[in-house]
Amino acid sequence: MSSIPDFTEAEQWAVTTLKQRWPGQEHEIQLADVEIRCTRENAN
Repeated sequence: MSSIPDFTEAEQWAVTTLKQRWPGQEHEIQLADVEIRCTRENAN
């Protein structure tokens, strides 16, 4: 499995912007890595 780089400043900025756009609507946000498998059967 390949190494996944840390989150970029742009990705972290996007989360901060969403929090600022909808103040008072606090949701727990967790940074996480995911592995996505793309197969022809799942492509729609």
